[in-house]
Amino acid sequence: MIAQGLAARVLVHQAQIYGDAVVRYAFIEHRAEVFDFASIEGNEENNVWLCDCAKVYGHAQVKAGIEEDAIPTIHYSSQVAEYAIVKGNCVLKTSCLDWRKCRGTWRTDSARRARCNTR
Repeated sequence: MIAQGLAARVLVHQAQIYGDAVVRYAFIEHRAEVFDFASIEGNEENNVWLCDCAKVYGHAQVKAGIEEDAIPTIHYSSQVAEYAIVKGNCVLKTSCLDWRKCRGTWRTDSARRARCNTR
């Protein structure tokens, strides 16, 4: 079943989007997957990039910011799952699977490494 929530400016190449996933303003390629109730939310300024076998599923959210270059990039077989939220200018090369450990927002610190800001 193809996801119902596909919207403006979604470019998909060798990717799977299914279930109740919502995808807006995204570039998805190279066997990346978005499924279950996951939400990919880019905007008119910034797309979300998913590539290289990345997976976003469960109730996870990946959101672009409105600031310049606030583009989340998920790649290298990374997984964002459960209730994790990845937001803004970051490159995620690992997985955020346990929402109890990854609550809050993934952002980049001054060294441009992804880290989790817990609330």
